[in-house]
Amino acid sequence: MGAGQKDRIFSRRDANVENVTTKILEIIPPNKRREVEEIKSPTKNSRVERIWDGKNLYEKENCGEWKKYLGGGGISGDFTSGRTTTTYKFVGKETLNNKAADVYESESHRVANKMTQTSQYRVEYVTKTKYWISEDGLLLKTIKESEVVGSKALTRETAFYEHDSNIKIEAPIK
Repeated sequence: MGAGQKDRIFSRRDANVENVTTKILEIIPPNKRREVEEIKSPTKNSRVERIWDGKNLYEKENCGEWKKYLGGGGISGDFTSGRTTTTYKFVGKETLNNKAADVYESESHRVANKMTQTSQYRVEYVTKTKYWISEDGLLLKTIKESEVVGSKALTRETAFYEHDSNIKIEAPIK
């Protein structure tokens, strides 16, 4: 399966995009994957490509040489604090890339208490995600918008999913 994602960060909703991150993820079960991450902003342009061939991790930054790392591809996770309430709803049917799709939406509100050295304050995070799912049950697209209540900042992530059994992932160097 292949997925492409674009993250856009706006410090103010009415301003231009400040940072665009483009991610590509290709997965071949059970243990091969390829990731590409490009960041474009007024102050930074970078590209990192990683290949995990089931045995070794390979990484290349910008136009540099491939580096081989022995051992695992690492463990990543997401830890969030606070109480989260999520609602789900069916939005309707749409056509996406000439395919009929059901569209669903989730909205999560997370309230967390943050602390400074002298005080405690409450922060509310809101995340809205839309999902396009094909008639045969495959995820086709997601759009996720995240914000902090009271802030003008907004992060929008758009991901496109391709289900292609012809993807090949191989070690780039020996």
